[in-house]
Amino acid sequence: MHPCKTVLPFLLLLAACSNPAPATPASPTPAPETAVCNADHVQWAVGQLADAALLARAQKASGSETARILTPGSVVTMEYNHQRLNLKVDKDNRVEAAYCG
Repeated sequence: MHPCKTVLPFLLLLAACSNPAPATPASPTPAPETAVCNADHVQWAVGQLADAALLARAQKASGSETARILTPGSVVTMEYNHQRLNLKVDKDNRVEAAYCG
Protein backbone atom coordinates (compact mmCIF):
# COMPACT_ATOMS: atom_id res chain seq x y z
CA MET A 1 0.00 0.00 0.00
CA HIS A 2 1.30 3.42 -0.89
CA PRO A 3 2.15 5.62 2.17
CA CYS A 4 -0.04 8.47 0.88
CA LYS A 5 -3.09 6.23 0.95
CA THR A 6 -2.68 5.59 4.69
CA VAL A 7 -1.71 9.14 5.63
CA LEU A 8 -4.35 10.94 3.57
CA PRO A 9 -7.40 9.80 5.62
CA PHE A 10 -5.55 10.74 8.80
CA LEU A 11 -4.72 14.22 7.46
CA LEU A 12 -8.33 14.78 6.36
CA LEU A 13 -9.57 13.80 9.81
CA LEU A 14 -7.00 16.02 11.47
CA ALA A 15 -7.92 18.98 9.26
CA ALA A 16 -11.59 18.52 10.02
CA CYS A 17 -10.95 18.51 13.76
CA SER A 18 -8.45 21.35 13.87
CA ASN A 19 -10.62 24.01 12.26
CA PRO A 20 -13.74 24.45 14.39
CA ALA A 21 -16.51 26.65 13.11
CA PRO A 22 -16.51 30.13 14.64
CA ALA A 23 -18.78 30.40 17.63
CA THR A 24 -21.99 32.26 17.12
CA PRO A 25 -22.41 34.88 19.81
CA ALA A 26 -25.32 33.87 21.99
CA SER A 27 -27.94 36.46 22.63
CA PRO A 28 -28.62 36.83 26.33
CA THR A 29 -31.71 34.95 27.41
CA PRO A 30 -33.88 37.03 29.67
CA ALA A 31 -34.50 35.53 33.08
CA PRO A 32 -38.01 34.18 33.46
CA GLU A 33 -40.39 36.30 35.44
CA THR A 34 -40.86 34.76 38.85
CA ALA A 35 -43.57 35.45 41.32
CA VAL A 36 -42.50 36.71 44.70
CA CYS A 37 -44.89 36.30 47.58
CA ASN A 38 -45.82 39.33 49.67
CA ALA A 39 -47.84 38.28 52.71
CA ASP A 40 -48.38 41.91 53.77
CA HIS A 41 -51.08 42.07 51.09
CA VAL A 42 -53.11 39.22 52.61
CA GLN A 43 -53.23 39.99 56.31
CA TRP A 44 -56.95 40.66 55.78
CA ALA A 45 -57.35 36.84 55.63
CA VAL A 46 -56.41 36.37 59.31
CA GLY A 47 -59.51 35.40 61.27
CA GLN A 48 -61.48 34.25 58.21
CA LEU A 49 -62.58 30.70 57.48
CA ALA A 50 -60.19 29.05 55.08
CA ASP A 51 -61.58 27.48 51.93
CA ALA A 52 -60.57 27.15 48.29
CA ALA A 53 -62.04 30.54 47.37
CA LEU A 54 -60.18 32.35 50.16
CA LEU A 55 -56.95 30.58 49.25
CA ALA A 56 -57.31 31.62 45.60
CA ARG A 57 -58.03 35.25 46.52
CA ALA A 58 -55.11 35.34 48.96
CA GLN A 59 -52.75 33.80 46.43
CA LYS A 60 -53.69 36.37 43.82
CA ALA A 61 -53.42 39.25 46.29
CA SER A 62 -50.01 38.11 47.52
CA GLY A 63 -48.59 37.66 44.03
CA SER A 64 -47.39 34.18 44.96
CA GLU A 65 -46.90 31.36 42.48
CA THR A 66 -48.36 28.74 44.81
CA ALA A 67 -50.36 28.71 48.01
CA ARG A 68 -51.40 26.18 50.62
CA ILE A 69 -53.42 25.86 53.79
CA LEU A 70 -51.55 24.44 56.78
CA THR A 71 -53.82 22.67 59.25
CA PRO A 72 -52.84 21.80 62.84
CA GLY A 73 -50.57 18.76 62.83
CA SER A 74 -50.15 18.72 59.06
CA VAL A 75 -46.85 17.43 57.75
CA VAL A 76 -45.03 20.04 55.68
CA THR A 77 -41.72 20.18 53.91
CA MET A 78 -39.06 22.36 55.50
CA GLU A 79 -37.69 24.00 52.35
CA TYR A 80 -38.20 27.73 52.08
CA ASN A 81 -39.99 28.79 48.91
CA HIS A 82 -40.19 32.56 48.44
CA GLN A 83 -42.90 32.03 45.79
CA ARG A 84 -45.36 30.23 48.11
CA LEU A 85 -48.06 31.65 50.38
CA ASN A 86 -48.93 29.71 53.53
CA LEU A 87 -52.20 30.17 55.38
CA LYS A 88 -51.91 28.58 58.81
CA VAL A 89 -55.29 27.68 60.27
CA ASP A 90 -56.50 26.64 63.73
CA LYS A 91 -58.64 23.62 64.63
CA ASP A 92 -61.77 25.54 63.55
CA ASN A 93 -60.21 26.25 60.13
CA ARG A 94 -59.77 29.96 60.81
CA VAL A 95 -56.65 31.60 59.45
CA GLU A 96 -54.17 32.31 62.26
CA ALA A 97 -51.31 33.54 60.10
CA ALA A 98 -50.45 34.34 56.50
CA TYR A 99 -46.79 34.17 55.57
CA CYS A 100 -44.52 33.33 52.68
CA GLY A 101 -42.08 30.49 52.60
